[in-house]
Amino acid sequence: MSREDVPSPCTGRCRLDADRERCTGCARTPDEIRRWHRGSPAERSAILAAVREREAASGIRALETTPPPRTAPSIGRRLVGPLPLPTG
Repeated sequence: MSREDVPSPCTGRCRLDADRERCTGCARTPDEIRRWHRGSPAERSAILAAVREREAASGIRALETTPPPRTAPSIGRRLVGPLPLPTG
């Protein structure tokens, strides 16, 4: 199993809650977010299990497995590639 086989819980709506304890988009803690990038499949699976357990205990919404399409922040258009660099 590769790391890519464990889907990221990121929803593209990254923002920490008022207590800075978890992301309101994916329900991961800041530490779990930092560990995700280099985590093994087993570590990623453990993070997902902790997120699901946290969600069940707190009653927050279920984990989304498919993130929404990426959009340009200020205009809301779907991105088909990288954002152009500013000129001038």
